[in-house]
Amino acid sequence: MKSYELRRAFLDFFRAEGHVELPSSSLVPNDPTLLFTSAGMVQFKDIFWGKLPPRYPRVTTCQKCFRTTDLERVGLTPYHHTFFEMLGNFSFGDYFKEGAIKLAWKFLTGELSLPKERLWVSVYEEDEEAYAIWRDLIGIPPERIVRLGKDQNWWGPVGNSGPCGPDTEIYWDWGDPPCGPDCKPSCDCGRFSEIWNLVFMQYDAQPDGTLRELARKNIDTGMGLERMTAVLQGVRSNFETDLFLPILDALRSLSPSPITHHPSLNVVADHIRAVVFLVADGVLPDSEESRGSVLRKVFMRMFRHADRLGISGEKLVQLVDPVVETLGSVYPEIVERRALVERVIESEAEVFRRRKEALDRLMARLPEGTTIIPGEVAFTWYDTHGIPRDFIEAEAQEHGLSVDWEGFEREMEKQRARSRIVVSYDAGGLTSEQAAVMRDTRFLGYTELSLEAPLEVILGSEGKAQDRVKAGEEVHFIFPKTPFYAEAGGQIADTGFVENLDREGKAEVLDVQKSPQGTLHKVQVVSGEFQAGDRCLLQVDEERRRKIQRAHTATHLLHATLRKVLGEHVIQAGSWVGPEELRFDFTHFSALTPAEIAEVEKLAFSVVLRDIPLHVEELPLEEAKKKGAIAHFEEEYRGKEKVRVVEVPGFSMELCGGTHVSRTG
Repeated sequence: MKSYELRRAFLDFFRAEGHVELPSSSLVPNDPTLLFTSAGMVQFKDIFWGKLPPRYPRVTTCQKCFRTTDLERVGLTPYHHTFFEMLGNFSFGDYFKEGAIKLAWKFLTGELSLPKERLWVSVYEEDEEAYAIWRDLIGIPPERIVRLGKDQNWWGPVGNSGPCGPDTEIYWDWGDPPCGPDCKPSCDCGRFSEIWNLVFMQYDAQPDGTLRELARKNIDTGMGLERMTAVLQGVRSNFETDLFLPILDALRSLSPSPITHHPSLNVVADHIRAVVFLVADGVLPDSEESRGSVLRKVFMRMFRHADRLGISGEKLVQLVDPVVETLGSVYPEIVERRALVERVIESEAEVFRRRKEALDRLMARLPEGTTIIPGEVAFTWYDTHGIPRDFIEAEAQEHGLSVDWEGFEREMEKQRARSRIVVSYDAGGLTSEQAAVMRDTRFLGYTELSLEAPLEVILGSEGKAQDRVKAGEEVHFIFPKTPFYAEAGGQIADTGFVENLDREGKAEVLDVQKSPQGTLHKVQVVSGEFQAGDRCLLQVDEERRRKIQRAHTATHLLHATLRKVLGEHVIQAGSWVGPEELRFDFTHFSALTPAEIAEVEKLAFSVVLRDIPLHVEELPLEEAKKKGAIAHFEEEYRGKEKVRVVEVPGFSMELCGGTHVSRTG
């Protein structure tokens, strides 16, 4: 059976059994706690956690997944992968253990016609119910039912609390002679392949370790498409299936000399699939601690193994064809973004070449006979020359060297100590009434640049509340409402003045920051005095604010323009918005050409000249996303009843809490 036939047979079987077939979600999950989609259940996590009601009681999917937990083993074993497909069926409060087991057995022995005597199962050692179902209802002999502990047949919880439960796993017996008297699926002898895992989400784990029965029990199953395909095609290695053979054939054709077997072949074949799908889903390589850094690590490992095969990195662009031909009909996004993928591969091949050449030159300067690279030397390469730690380690291994990583960490800690700035505020001395008020300072600065408000709290230099402050002192004021914008989202804070309306007193506002106690206005008292409770006039520096508003709207125009000129893979990675200049960081795989810069400038200025009125409204997050609002820092908005949408009609729409002009002109 071909892999595409297995995929279709699985989904059709479960549709016939009353399941709704849903599409695969992106490899980039809509979940700030996860970097990547690593299992079929990820898109249903909020349902399993009880945060959302299920739309359907039964669901089936073929989910594209990405993991790097076993990165160093990928390509070196028959079945470890970074990118893989997970076939799954899910029940949300519908069938449970008996239903899940019966459906799995029916599919394997009925639809796929696998010999029953070649199938083994494992159950959690205390799960008598699952054991009895396999033995009494399915009819598997007790000698082919293995009881295993929590380390192998238990799922969850994620963290120290939440949904969890026992699972049962189904194994294929390749028919090898037993490795010993206790040869069974828990062995590593290679006789057995795990092909399906059925998770019974039965309990809600409490922080104290106790388990409570869930009111609504759920089923989460996962069958690795690659492993099951290998079983059906009668091969021991996933790399010998029709999912990989076209890629391996193309890879061998790139080599300057014939290659029959080489572990690096499988590494490159695996990683090229991961690269294609990650880039197609909007992940671009970078050096920060993010999805992009993980992708770059995969790129560097792929190029290093291609190097061992005598194949230069830029030639790997030719492997995109067999990936698209194999999987493009199932995942059209890799067809649509094929050109982008190829450009990113070419760009990253150049990054690898430059890094390798630079590091080779540095290593050549090591004293003859060096076997261990000193930590301070490795840190200099990292800190001064910008060579990542994992790249240094991999290249050191290529040269038969080790690295003093303890010494490296000591140098890293010295640098952290030099740059560490700790600012903390202690709310000690405040009454409970004051603390409650301070947790939420109302920002009215979208429409007002001047307003009156009582001075609720004065915080001294050590963060202690005090009754009064005199000229020459620098403190923090807290008000119940303010027109001053606190630094956030790349936009710097407003400045201005606070005038005392109850007695003579004036303070210059130097900075504004958010805190758990409320919005902190850092002020320098220039004359008179202030006492807690005084009525004050808060006045924003209007000229400076208007400049900042223009700059912030300009970042939105620039963002939209870059996406139109370079492609929708461009996303904001950071910004700094001030009165005199702005900085906009964005994801892209190469420097802009002069022609691209000219096109960006022309398009952005055309929107300014059209003098388009901005439209600002507040909407629920999901409604804003449905309208097309870009939300690249979505975790900042989670949990809020409504989000602020800033739109330049027909050109740009983003979630944004910053201040903007009313018209683009």
